[in-house]
Amino acid sequence: MSASRRQFLQTYSVAGIASTLLAPGLDALAQTHSPAPANGQSAFDHSVFDFWTSTVRSPYEDFLEGVHTRAATPPQPRDSTFVFPSKKGLVPASVLSPDDIDGFPTDGNKDISVHVERFRSSPADKAALSSLQTGTLRIDVKQVTPMLGLPEALAWTAMATLASRQRNQPVPSLDNVKFDPGTVWGQFQSIPLTNGLGFWSWNFFMKRREGFWGQLLDQLFKTLDTAQPLLPLLGLPGIAVSGLKYVDQVVGAIQAQGQSQWLFKGLDIAVCATKASFESAGANGARKLPLTTGSYVILPEDSVGQLDKNLVVQDGLLVPPNTDPLKIYDVAQTIIPNVSYMTISVSVSDSKAKSADQTEAPNQPKPQATPTEQKKSDDKSKNNVK
Repeated sequence: MSASRRQFLQTYSVAGIASTLLAPGLDALAQTHSPAPANGQSAFDHSVFDFWTSTVRSPYEDFLEGVHTRAATPPQPRDSTFVFPSKKGLVPASVLSPDDIDGFPTDGNKDISVHVERFRSSPADKAALSSLQTGTLRIDVKQVTPMLGLPEALAWTAMATLASRQRNQPVPSLDNVKFDPGTVWGQFQSIPLTNGLGFWSWNFFMKRREGFWGQLLDQLFKTLDTAQPLLPLLGLPGIAVSGLKYVDQVVGAIQAQGQSQWLFKGLDIAVCATKASFESAGANGARKLPLTTGSYVILPEDSVGQLDKNLVVQDGLLVPPNTDPLKIYDVAQTIIPNVSYMTISVSVSDSKAKSADQTEAPNQPKPQATPTEQKKSDDKSKNNVK
C-alpha cells in the first residue's frame, strides 16, 4: 500500500468511522483519491472534497482567529441563503439586525432546537433526484465558546438520505419529507449556544447510487428496519469541534467519488441568539444572522431575487398573506415554481448551561439586614456574652 493511501486510511481510523461496514469502501476511496484514478474507477471530484475538508469551515476558523474579512466573501449561486419573515417582510436573515425582531434578548446563554418542516422542490430538481436516485441532507451546528468545565467547544451533526429501499425504483417524493435531527441526537436534542453564539451550515446534495455509496445504502437498508423514506445516516451530538474534520473527510471522499449535484450548499455562518452575540460576531459585512424562534426558508442564493417580500410561511410553504387554508397547497405550487426551497423550524430558549468564561462573581456583598433582623442579632450577641 502506498504512503498516501496508508495515510488516507489512518485518518479515518482515528475518527472511529472506519468500521467494518465502511472499511471496504474506504480502501476504494483511498485509491480514487489519488490524482490519477485507476481504469474502471469513477472520477474523483476534488472541488467537492475541498469543499468539505477546507472551504465549508473557513468562516468559523477565521472567526476564531479574529479574521472576519473572508467571512464576507460574496455568495455563490447555489449557496444556502436563509430568509425570514420579519417586520421588514420576507428578506434574507443576514440583512436583519436584532432591532428588526420584537423581543430579541440582550444577552445570556441559549438553547436551540431545529427541525425540517418541509421541502418544496422544483421540476428540474425533482428530475435530477429521480435520475441520481439519492438526496442527502447534512446539518452542522457548533458552539464558539466551550461550556464550563470543558476544554473545547462542541458540535452537533446529522445526516439523512432520501432513497428507495431497492435500486432502480422510484425515489420517494422530497416534498413529503420532514426531518427532526433530534431523533438521531438522543438525549441531546437541544443545542446549548454559549453566550448565545454559534455557527451552522446546511447542505443538500444529490448523488448517483453507485460504487461504494450504492453499496453502503444497500447494506443500511438491509440492516435498518425502517419504512421511512429518509434514512438516518449519521447523528453525532455534542462531539468536540475538532472531531468534525474527520467526518468532513469521510463525507467529502464519499460524495466526491462519482457524479453528484448540489441542491444547495452553504459555508458555516454565525447564528446569533442575543444582541451581545450579534455584536461580537463581526462588523457589517460579516456572515451572520439573528436567530430567533420561528420559520426560516433556505433556498439557493441566485433565487432570492425572485421572492416577494410580502409572502408568508404557512405549514412550511410560501404563500401570499391571507391565503385560504384549504388552498395553501395548490397556491404554493404557483409561487416561485422553478425554485427549490426548504423550510426549517427553530426554537430558542434560555439555557442553564454556563460557558467557560462565565464564573461566579467573587466577593459578592451581603444583603443589608433589616432593623428587626439586626435587633435579633444584637440580642443574640448579648446573650452569648453573658
